[in-house]
Amino acid sequence: MSTELGFTNLHDLSGARTYGNAGAGSKLSARQIELLQLMADGKHLADTAKVMGVSRNMSRNRAIAIRRKLDAETTTHAVAIALRLGLIT
Repeated sequence: MSTELGFTNLHDLSGARTYGNAGAGSKLSARQIELLQLMADGKHLADTAKVMGVSRNMSRNRAIAIRRKLDAETTTHAVAIALRLGLIT
């Protein structure tokens, strides 16, 4: 278990990454991590939806869930947290 900036990065039995702030456990799915990477690469939600083969609303809902799980105020903040945790490059 490694701790960085108050977050704990673990792996559970399903292979999903589990992390949380102040002990709150949340999971990011592989698709959520894929979306985070696309956003880190500068893609807009409409573009991420096309790349991922989903609706823009699905991309928006995933982005909201990502921010909630990472306790991030904005998408940029979520990307910064994910970079620090090593979830994306």
